Amino acid sequence: MDVRLRVFVNPPSDYYWLKDGTTWTMLGYSDKAGVLAAAKRANDMGMRIMVDFHYSDVFADPGHQIKPEAWENYSNTQLQDAIYNHTYEVMSELKKNNIYPEWVQVGNEINSGILLPNGSTDNFNMLTAFLNKGYDAVKTVSPSSKVVTHLANGTNNSQFQWWFDNFFNHGGKTDVIGVSFYPYWDGKPYWELTNHLSYNLNDMASRYNKEVMVVEVGGEESNPFDSYWTIHDTINVVNSVQNGKGIGVFYWEPQAHSSVLPDRYQLGATRAIAKNVLQYSVAIDAFKDAASAGGKNLVTNPSFEIDGMTQEPSGWTTWSNGNDDANYTEAGGYSGNYRLSHWKSNAYQVSTYQVKTDIPNGTYTMKAWVRGSGGFKTSQMYVKNYGGIEKNVAIPKTDTWTQIVIPDIQITNRQVEFGFWTDANAGNWINVDDVEFFIN
Repeated sequence: MDVRLRVFVNPPSDYYWLKDGTTWTMLGYSDKAGVLAAAKRANDMGMRIMVDFHYSDVFADPGHQIKPEAWENYSNTQLQDAIYNHTYEVMSELKKNNIYPEWVQVGNEINSGILLPNGSTDNFNMLTAFLNKGYDAVKTVSPSSKVVTHLANGTNNSQFQWWFDNFFNHGGKTDVIGVSFYPYWDGKPYWELTNHLSYNLNDMASRYNKEVMVVEVGGEESNPFDSYWTIHDTINVVNSVQNGKGIGVFYWEPQAHSSVLPDRYQLGATRAIAKNVLQYSVAIDAFKDAASAGGKNLVTNPSFEIDGMTQEPSGWTTWSNGNDDANYTEAGGYSGNYRLSHWKSNAYQVSTYQVKTDIPNGTYTMKAWVRGSGGFKTSQMYVKNYGGIEKNVAIPKTDTWTQIVIPDIQITNRQVEFGFWTDANAGNWINVDDVEFFIN
């Protein structure tokens, strides 16, 4: 897991942070000292770090690119110096602590420019000069850090083409094109927008030969399951960018909640479980579920956590001989709260499976953690319809969670069906959790 840290120039003193259950205490909020403290913690935990320079005293976004108060009367030359010096100072403080960010954003959601009106897109020559000063400061301190240029509205390809054509035609320098993706602000469900996001990311990667990433994604805290799928599908879109140029997805701002100062932000990934006590919602599980150690996990809802207890786990299809209720999720997972189970008091046949299409041909592996009662006519994990003969492995009789594997699955037709099949006598049962299907 990685972390993205914003930094303001001189944030106002009326930002507050909750210290305990009864007292609101003023702390440094996204200033140089606060970013350094957070970066130290992240670095000690082995996390990669993105630093996001807003070049403002407050949040910067397409509608708010307000010059820091101390820079208000600066000339364009002085503003260039201020950008360089501010960036250099923050980066140097990190370097003193042996912290070298993986990525550094020079500006935040800069569709309209930065330091308005001086750095407006009405004057791309000056805007580019400002941004290049930030780029140069980053590279002077930390040459290995990748500089990110970040626009909002990541589904708007025409705007991105216009902006980056102007930027590069004026000598703009960057390593990565970053986008925001917020179906909430677009007023549409994510499934109507991910194709547009995919098109834009692939176009940016090929048109300008740059890496791309989603540096902000989010969904409503009140609808965590929809947020889960927004994140999950966004990760899949980025992973599918041609030539491996899709390099990451950040959720902004997962720890926030509408009831908590200073932001009172509604697009966090938390839920309130008591007064001043928050817990991450299922939305954040999408990051774990979308990846595995061997490669990117193609399984939807692999740990059966999304719906809680249900007979219709999201992402999975059930076939049965009239005994659909023999397929369900229940408490007691291998690693999480829930697991898939097959069981019924009379004989039954049931399978739980997924079909994937338009996937790259290649060699794949399937894994799952299972338990079983034994006594079945047939009980197995299987893969088929991938261009070769069906492969399967028996689910063993054991009360102990055991990982089973189907290796060397040679997909040649860009599709596959994988799942779990039981032809059971009365009372036979299996448990399944943490399913993986990935290209080697």
